[in-house]
Amino acid sequence: MSKRFLELYNQELRHVRETAAEFAAAYPKVARRLALDGSEVEDPYVERMLEGFAFLSGRVQSKIEAQFPRFTQHLLNIVSGYKVARHARMRANISSGEQTACEFLTTHDVEVWPLEVADARYLPHLADIPSHPEIRGRAEGGFVSCSRRLTASRPVRLMLTG
Repeated sequence: MSKRFLELYNQELRHVRETAAEFAAAYPKVARRLALDGSEVEDPYVERMLEGFAFLSGRVQSKIEAQFPRFTQHLLNIVSGYKVARHARMRANISSGEQTACEFLTTHDVEVWPLEVADARYLPHLADIPSHPEIRGRAEGGFVSCSRRLTASRPVRLMLTG
């Protein structure tokens, strides 16, 4: 057992006892049946049950803390773009009814984002293009769904089809 687990156990036990005192004040009739008297527990079986609960809660908290870096790494992988290395060879799936296969090779590192352009305009003159253009679009992910104006702080390469 680690020292951190002991700290978590004591923290959970303290919380359970404080909550038991609040419960005893709010529901004195039920508290008498459980032998709860404020923060003191007279029944040794109830005391062991509270200690067991604190032990399990401390263990769960310890596991959550241990997995937190892994969880945040997975979360950041979802939120950030998917990186495709330079010279990666890719092949597109052929839809039913189509016969032309598409295979291509990346010429530089590519960062792929799940973006969908929702609004586009053709500007015939270079002077009509603002110095900081905005892309109106929608970003969707496994847990994120938003619709707002997206501004590019770095160059954005778009693949246009259709």
